[in-house]
Amino acid sequence: METSLPISLRHIISNAEYYGSSLFLLATDVVTVYVFQEPSLLSALQDGGLTDVVQEAILVKSVRVFLILSVSLILSILFTTKSLI
Repeated sequence: METSLPISLRHIISNAEYYGSSLFLLATDVVTVYVFQEPSLLSALQDGGLTDVVQEAILVKSVRVFLILSVSLILSILFTTKSLI
């Protein structure tokens, strides 16, 4: 991802309370699909801070209750990123 997409995704995920749950869910889904399709480029996402923003959005910020359905999807990103390091 050498475009502005990681920056945009990081902005959407870090400002989930502004953009809303549907856009947050779509942004995290894009990150998940990318990680599973291109695991060799995971370090680029980590260097860009995208995985840290996802982790912060889940653990620190209060994400709305109906996003619980996406928690398993998001947690799979975190566990995948930790296991591929």
